[in-house]
Amino acid sequence: MANRDSAVTISRKDLLLAFVLNEVSDGYKEFEQVARESSALAGQFGLTLTQDTVRELLTVLIGSALVKAVWLSSREPPRVVDGVPAENDFMRVYFFQTEEGKDANAENFWPFDDDGNIIPNLTVVP
Repeated sequence: MANRDSAVTISRKDLLLAFVLNEVSDGYKEFEQVARESSALAGQFGLTLTQDTVRELLTVLIGSALVKAVWLSSREPPRVVDGVPAENDFMRVYFFQTEEGKDANAENFWPFDDDGNIIPNLTVVP
């Protein structure tokens, strides 16, 4: 973690990836929930996060083996999606962190202090 007084620079994409990865850290999450909660965090930085962008970020995280998608049913055991779900399936599957994703999330830079305030001297670059 950065010293509170030192300048910190993070790319917009890395910041948004950290938000999305963090939002799937509590078990199975629906796409809408991931999008809504990630968008709320991004909004604190004056950034707009569309559902298309969330889909793109989840695709990156799945491709990096940090997140997986799963079909959930009350009648069948969970079924993990092989790779990235089809675009029209994003709203019907759930997302969760892999073990690698949990490790990455624990190591990721987090832009908020313990009180939920944006850390001072943080610059987000394109």
